[in-house]
Amino acid sequence: MVEPLGAVDDGVPRHPLRDHEGTVVVLDDIAAATRRLVVELDEAMQFNAGQYAELLIPGTTLARQYSMANPPSETRRLEFHIKLTEGGAATERWIFRSLSVGDRISLRGPLGQFHLVDKTDGPVILIGGGTGLAPLKSIVQHALAEDLAPELYVYHGGRRKVDLYDVEFFLELETRHDHVHYRPVLSEQDWDGATGMVTDAVVADFASCKGMSAFLCGPPAMVAAAVKALKRRRMAPRMISKEEFTVAPPVPDVDAAAS
Repeated sequence: MVEPLGAVDDGVPRHPLRDHEGTVVVLDDIAAATRRLVVELDEAMQFNAGQYAELLIPGTTLARQYSMANPPSETRRLEFHIKLTEGGAATERWIFRSLSVGDRISLRGPLGQFHLVDKTDGPVILIGGGTGLAPLKSIVQHALAEDLAPELYVYHGGRRKVDLYDVEFFLELETRHDHVHYRPVLSEQDWDGATGMVTDAVVADFASCKGMSAFLCGPPAMVAAAVKALKRRRMAPRMISKEEFTVAPPVPDVDAAAS
């Protein structure tokens, strides 16, 4: 799931992988076919901003991975952004069909090498497609709390306006913090904001990305395009971290399917 382009920092905290139980306290529709799931854990889970957990699908032996969107300072209340996958047992057959507030849920974590831990000297560009915004939201909140970056540029790409979410959240951050810059981009709808591919907006905004770092999260095609665009703007490959969100292959058996 995670493929850092640069060397892994040996000073990164390593949190133990553990099984957890919790209760669903929020389950809201936040965008087209997208839900916010918040789980109150029985016991705290330490994690790095940008990491993910595996949600165990009831009645199966399978699990699916979702990034935490909350900052690591919130160790008991985990937030996930989940996109509906047609026919998927983890989404259509469970989270979007039968899961309710008050239900118990099992998960394990933390997992992943996609994270921001140390202070950076240069600006940070964060590019998310769809629910790829989730770990970026965690990273931005952590960076602000710990003063880890001199500038934060957040780009969120969607096809249409109904695909965007947490717009007010990021606009408020932008208002409260002079060094936070938020830019949503739509690829299939004209509006008063940026249009086209989200990577095109980044290229248009920066003549050079030398000395900067980036975090990319979303569909493989978006991530690949972002890597290419940033390299074209002279960002060093070792300064680029990426995480691809892919759809699990379909499983015919309903009781064992997941996505």
